Amino acid sequence: MKFLTTILLCLTTSTFVEASELRIGSSTVSITPERPVALAGQFGTRISQSVEAPIIAAAVAIESVEGGKVVDQSILISCDLVGIHHSVLAQFRQHLKPLLPDFDVRKVIVSATHTHTAPVTSEIPEETLITYPIPKEGVMQPAEYTAFLVERLSQALIAAGIKAPVRARIRDEIWIKLWGNLSFNPVSALTGGTLQHIAEDPATRKLVRQMMVEAESVAKALGAKLSVDVDTRIGWAQDVGHFKTSMLQDLEAGRPMEIDALVTVVAELGDIAGIDTPTIDTVLALVIQRARLKGCYPG
Repeated sequence: MKFLTTILLCLTTSTFVEASELRIGSSTVSITPERPVALAGQFGTRISQSVEAPIIAAAVAIESVEGGKVVDQSILISCDLVGIHHSVLAQFRQHLKPLLPDFDVRKVIVSATHTHTAPVTSEIPEETLITYPIPKEGVMQPAEYTAFLVERLSQALIAAGIKAPVRARIRDEIWIKLWGNLSFNPVSALTGGTLQHIAEDPATRKLVRQMMVEAESVAKALGAKLSVDVDTRIGWAQDVGHFKTSMLQDLEAGRPMEIDALVTVVAELGDIAGIDTPTIDTVLALVIQRARLKGCYPG
């Protein structure tokens, strides 16, 4: 433990040290929200008014190397938060899978400094000791902050030395990401369900699965090769837990929804490829009407 502590103290921001068999890199990023948030750690709701000091995430990446090849990797991240909820860690690991497909995301260890002046990151009663009534207007919601946090932690990880691989078939990776978005996003906007709700309910799971099967046919007709099967991809989403998709968050906040970029495009590609997408078309029609009635889609 003293050896590891010495290593951590000697590392500086965005450095990368290489030895013959051990590589260690570190980085820090700000995880300070740009908007007012509810603060965790007390018994009543507190809304931030200003930033007195930034909150930081510090990452250390460790690789063992043999013969010039990486044998193993692990990542340690410390965040200025009151705690790390399971749903937050699951969402972060899920986000990393397409970015670092060769890395075992179970080897990401995230801890908190237990500061009591950092944002609330979860509203799930099963994993929070205190549930705060948070205003819907003028305050960054916990799901929004968590999405922001995940992006910042990914930046810290890459800067610390865990690099995304260069892919000869980047379109395949894009399709794997889109695969989940085109199905879970509109269904969540229609039902109000989280990723876990949708994946665990037999009816909605069957619905998103059929959408993904249709999308897979479109992808293959256009030359894409998906490296995972439908049920594995659904499992990735389920592992994230009770997380609201971006489309549901936009609907609830009255913001424009990315329906065309995530769903319409697949239906149109199906037309071009001559592939029928009846389930995608039906869900697309429903979510467009839902969005229009909320003022979140033109027309």
